[in-house]
Amino acid sequence: MIVVSDMPFSGTPDKVTEVVPRLEAECVVLLEAWQSKATEKHGLVLKTDIDPLELPAFVLPSTFIYQREPGPDRVRFKCRLAGTSLVEAFGMEPTRHYLDEMMDPAFYPVRSRFFELAATRGCPIYYRGTLALKERDFIAFSRILLPVRLKSTDPTTEMLVGAMVFLAPGSVSEADLQQAKANDGVICAFTLDDGAWTRI
Repeated sequence: MIVVSDMPFSGTPDKVTEVVPRLEAECVVLLEAWQSKATEKHGLVLKTDIDPLELPAFVLPSTFIYQREPGPDRVRFKCRLAGTSLVEAFGMEPTRHYLDEMMDPAFYPVRSRFFELAATRGCPIYYRGTLALKERDFIAFSRILLPVRLKSTDPTTEMLVGAMVFLAPGSVSEADLQQAKANDGVICAFTLDDGAWTRI
């Protein structure tokens, strides 16, 4: 069982333990599935271990899969699956598109860093922000990134499975939204290491 904080999120906390927000149900379901496999397989979680079709129905619209594709000059992340709520919010079908094609270039370095950290460190990353689309930057969301491999012989993470949940109007304070505007659209970000959330 994942233990999450009941403490409401505050934009300017003094301690990490005061800022870890309550994870949305979709994020909790995926995190528990990932963590149970990580425990069972000594940290080696395969894509086949987390089958979106075996998840509760309410999680599916928020689910996504991105594939990490190293290139000669940079790493890119290609969307392999996107739930219906993502398609609706983005105003397009993300599947088969790269993250850098869909995102405001000004926000991309920070957001892609979260993807790369999850992949290279092999740890879940949770963050909240506002959509990196100029005409939709008022929409707040949370996202959890979970690293998985295609095969047990793969030396590195090749895919990220996760959920992106759109937050109800009013659930994020005006102060947090203002912080996001000054921080490349990011409200808060955490990594889960050895069972403890750490702000990044």
